[in-house]
Order: sequence, then structure tokens, then C-alpha cells
Amino acid sequence: MPAACAYLSRTAGIALLVAVPPLFLWKREWRRAAAFAAGMLPAVIGWTLWNRSHLMHTADPTLIYYTDYLRYQFLNVGFDNLAVVLWKNVDQLLYGMGSLVLPKVLDGLPVKILTEALAVAMIVGAVRLARRGIAVDYALFALVSAGILLIWHFPPNERFVLPFFPLLLAGLVAEVEYIVRAARRHKDFGQRVAGMMISGAMLFVLATGLALQLYLTFVFLEQSAEKSRAKLRDQRARSCATSVPLTAGSRPTYPLRRRFFPTTMPCSICTPAAGAIICLCSRAGGTPRTTRAS
Repeated sequence: MPAACAYLSRTAGIALLVAVPPLFLWKREWRRAAAFAAGMLPAVIGWTLWNRSHLMHTADPTLIYYTDYLRYQFLNVGFDNLAVVLWKNVDQLLYGMGSLVLPKVLDGLPVKILTEALAVAMIVGAVRLARRGIAVDYALFALVSAGILLIWHFPPNERFVLPFFPLLLAGLVAEVEYIVRAARRHKDFGQRVAGMMISGAMLFVLATGLALQLYLTFVFLEQSAEKSRAKLRDQRARSCATSVPLTAGSRPTYPLRRRFFPTTMPCSICTPAAGAIICLCSRAGGTPRTTRAS
């Protein structure tokens, strides 16, 4: 049941169905494999049938992007550009993984290289854990998901690799622990010193990442949101009549040839921010007006 809920929350959860039952079969745990598949397949089949029956048939790339991810994938990725997509996505996948620890607050090539080096350490540590029999099913799920992301039409940034974060963090801790232990046990004094220096540098990077995460969470995000709100207030003050109320339930209107036509966008998906942006209408065609949501 949790796997079915994971799939219904994000269709990328299909990787669970690809990764976990084969692992149980390899362990000869037939009942667990059957129970897992039986718990997840109804959600997958039901959602697929419902989605196909309610699919919007259109040639508009924008609508396809929002309503049919699979079709949009085939429209953008093929054998002619697969190598380029793989090359770009490998880079972005490593960058996204490392940015879960060292967020993208600081720009520059050295920071990016350091971030991707952290990602490599995470992966190596996760492999060490899997070889010890720890979180093998989680590692297989991450492997299948990463394979999907490598050929996907969108760069795999932090929000795509966030489901792997517990595994990646555990892998990073395991790798740091391995390096420290190897440095302490080495017979050569110079190698021990070098190992301890590397370990100290990694701990410094982790501490820096924690500080940046705190700054990003409690300072940067609030400042960014306030700047966006101030920009929207300024745009509304310059473009709309101050007497026109803008609410989440108001149906936005577009200016078109000096007349205003209600949009076909459902109010359920028109958030206050989106409504404020869409309702920034020019006064060239007269006084803007809104229609009440039905």
C-alpha cells in the first residue's frame, strides 16, 4: 500500500515496481514479491486507465508538457540526441545530488566541481552500504530512478533526486567514516596525515553545507519570496486599477483587441500568484473587470 501511494503521489514511483519485486525474486522470497506487486499494481493500472480515458488530445506542445509527460518525452528525446541528453543529465544528476548537501547559493565552476565530488562520494558510500546488505531495496530503487532521469527530457535537479536524499546522506556518512578509518589504520605516517587532512576537509565542507542550508531555509527563501511579492505588488499598482479586487476565486481575464475575454483556465489551478500575474491587464481597452467563480 505505501508503494501504491508513492506511485499515486508521483508517477516516478513506478521505479519501485521495477526494482523491489525482482529483488525479492532473486532472494527467493516469492510471497513478498507477490504481495508487493499485488499491492502496487492496482494503483498503477487504475491510474493508467483513468489517465488514458481523460487524456487531452492536442498538438499544442505546452498542453502536452502539462498533460502527457510520456508523449512529451518522445517528442523531445530520440536516438538523434540521446547522447547529448545523457551527457547533460549525468552532469545535472550529480550536481543535483551534491546540492542536497551543498545548496546552490554560491556559483562558479570550483563550487560545482566540489558539489559533484560530494555526489560521487555519496554514490560510492551507498554502494558500500548495499554490498554490506544495508538498504539494498532502496539502492535498487534509486538506481532505476536515476536511469529514468538520465534519459528524461528535463534536467534532474534537486527536486527530482530528493527521494534519494536519506540514502545519499547515509552513503556520504559511510564514505567519510571509511576514509577516516582507513587513514587512522594506515601504516605509513605520511598517508595517515594525508588521510586526516582529507577527512578534515570533508568535515569542513559538510559543516559549510549545513550552514548554507540554514541560511537558505531561514534567510534566503524569505528574502526571495518577499522580493517576488514586492514585484507583483508593483506590477499590479502600475497596470491595474486599484479598485479592482484580486482574489483566488476571481476568474482572470486577458486583454485582447481592446476587449476582455474570460480565460478557460479553471479557478482550481489558478493560484493567487498566477491570478495576480494573469490579471495584470492593460487599461488600453477600458476598465478591467473580473468574473466571479461559479
